Amino acid sequence: MQNSTNLKSVASNYGLYLALAVVLIFSLAYALSVEMFTKWYLSLILFFVLVGFGVASTKACKSAATEIFSFRKAFTAYFICVIIGLVAQSLTQFSIFNLIDPEAGAYIVEFSKEQVADTMAKFGSTQEQIDLTIAGMEQENQFSLKNQAIGLATNIVFYSIIGLIVALVFRQKQPDNL
Repeated sequence: MQNSTNLKSVASNYGLYLALAVVLIFSLAYALSVEMFTKWYLSLILFFVLVGFGVASTKACKSAATEIFSFRKAFTAYFICVIIGLVAQSLTQFSIFNLIDPEAGAYIVEFSKEQVADTMAKFGSTQEQIDLTIAGMEQENQFSLKNQAIGLATNIVFYSIIGLIVALVFRQKQPDNL
């Protein structure tokens, strides 16, 4: 029981550091240029930060473990950290684009529509297909609580799959009793 509590404590601490990092990244992106939220490299940075903290959390928990560090414990160490970071990411996005600066959210939607239309045109889509896609984008507020929850659930599944791989790498097998 003591080892399990220690694991959760270490992973939670890493999760809080991750949450702080995510909030700082989003705040910096917002302060520098709202258009950064539409760039691929921001997603890539967040991906590496989330996975990096998850791996660091798992490694720290393995070092702190007093028992065999099982697959379950390795996955739990990763998952606790990453889930805290993902929740912080969703809450930060919701807060920025719904509470602090709703106009920035509207600007991002308009900018995204232009990018989607340009991309679809480059791939040879008809104007009717482009108009249909843009109309769908206009009907949905991508920063609504519902869409943030859907995005959070999708991210949890995606990062859990990565967590399974991380757990396979960091787990310790039970010694064979002969």
